[in-house]
Amino acid sequence: GFRIDNVPSGSIIEAAGIKDGDVICSVQGQQLQSMQDALRMFNKVQNQPHIEVTLLRGDQPITLKYEIKN
Repeated sequence: GFRIDNVPSGSIIEAAGIKDGDVICSVQGQQLQSMQDALRMFNKVQNQPHIEVTLLRGDQPITLKYEIKN
C-alpha cells in the first residue's frame, strides 16, 4: 500500500473517511502499490455508486465504504 498525507479539506478523499497517515492497501478489492495504481483505480471507480477502501490506520486494518452521490 501507500501512505496518504495532506488530505485536502472538503475532498472526496476526506468525505470517504481517509485521514492523513492512513496507508491505502486496496480499493474495490484490488491491491494498490503506488500513486499510479491509485490514479488508475480512481479513473475506474469514479462512475461507480460505491467505493470500498481497505487501509491501515496505525496498526489497525479498517474498511471504509463510501456511497457516491451524483
